[in-house]
Amino acid sequence: MDTHEAARQTLQPTAGGATGLLRVTAPVTLGRKRIMPIIHELLDEQPGLRIDLELSDAIVDIVASGIDLAIRIAPMKDSGLIARKLADNPKHIYASPSYLAARGIPKTIDDLAKHECLTFSNFTHWQFLVDGKERSVRVNSRFSSSGVDGFLAACVSGLGLAQLSAWDVKDELQNGSLVPVHIDGASPRDLAIWAVFPSRRQILPKLRVFLDKFQSSLL
Repeated sequence: MDTHEAARQTLQPTAGGATGLLRVTAPVTLGRKRIMPIIHELLDEQPGLRIDLELSDAIVDIVASGIDLAIRIAPMKDSGLIARKLADNPKHIYASPSYLAARGIPKTIDDLAKHECLTFSNFTHWQFLVDGKERSVRVNSRFSSSGVDGFLAACVSGLGLAQLSAWDVKDELQNGSLVPVHIDGASPRDLAIWAVFPSRRQILPKLRVFLDKFQSSLL
């Protein structure tokens, strides 16, 4: 299917722009906050394009699932897939004003032991950079979630601190429901945003236009 589509669009590169079904998987919060806002404009610009977006915080096997593109925020491993870095993804610690008023403001890494530190399910540590070196810090919380949406909402409601990407909390910072928390001498480890696709597939116009639009939205 992809081979025939690539051949047709090579012979007629300007006939219809990007065409066909593009299957994409992405983390839930990133998809909701940064991908969905570009979908309407992208489909308007490319009338022959169809998009199926799977939102999941799990690492999906894109080869077995027949998915064209995965957007991931994670360290990239040598898996035989093609990975392209789209943007840096700086992280910070955030909390609600009500939480900080009740529990105080942590100043150092050691202070985190006294706080609720919201994490993914089954995660027990936060990763930091201290003096240019990675340091893993054990944290505790009575609430965790399988997805960022879960502990972002918990953070806004005052349940604890959370490590979140800057784009995660743009609206919450503007409306004052979250504020940044700075830890002396340490910063959360950053993870980049990556586009991952199967090496067996050609880079079709439908994939290229989506990546160009999405990457532009991250700048």
